[in-house]
Amino acid sequence: MFALKLKFLISIPLLVLAAQSAPALRSACVFQVVDLSATTEQAKYQDIITDLITVELESAGYSIVPRESWVALIESRGMGLPDLIQGENAVAVASEFQADLAVTGFYRVEDGKLILELKCYDVAQKAFITGVLRSGLLNLTVYNLISSTVKRMLSKIRFLPEESLLKYVVAVQELTLLSRDEEMEIYLGDDELIGRIKDGRLTLPPIPFAIGSQITVEKQKTGFHSHREKVR
Repeated sequence: MFALKLKFLISIPLLVLAAQSAPALRSACVFQVVDLSATTEQAKYQDIITDLITVELESAGYSIVPRESWVALIESRGMGLPDLIQGENAVAVASEFQADLAVTGFYRVEDGKLILELKCYDVAQKAFITGVLRSGLLNLTVYNLISSTVKRMLSKIRFLPEESLLKYVVAVQELTLLSRDEEMEIYLGDDELIGRIKDGRLTLPPIPFAIGSQITVEKQKTGFHSHREKVR
């Protein structure tokens, strides 16, 4: 009971960034956070989350690429908002406006919980900077969850100095947990629900884990004590 196995499907190069605080007077392209829920009942959070990111970045001194500008561009290329969840597409569009930073993300609502993932990219270096994945109950506290997630992501923004060399490591593009415990809930970090085991597996959201790295998950199932396990 509660046994987990890992399945690494595809690996891709990942750029590792040197730590350096992001100065003011940079520009950012904030793409609308996309609702990937099964229904559109909670679509209102798309604008709520996106607007909060925009306000926080403006407060930090960033100029924001107007929404109508990047929307017109993606429409001319036959792209939709879900396409911008992919970092490659987000960076390509943001580069057309000479933006320094590209911010993208998605959320989904299931079983009364909101699962939110946000990601930032260094446009000039075409590099992933940081990402945050969090979840919480869909009640009045969800606004605190959204606010803390946005602030947590923005606090981790670090740009790569232009003169620095990029260091490549191999990263996992898709990570699947295997278990015979159906409906077992898997949490990552502090109460961040990432999903349930269904049909013997759970594929994690697209977070770039480096191969050889170790993650700690918490497993919960009705009728059993919760248990933390390190997997690699």
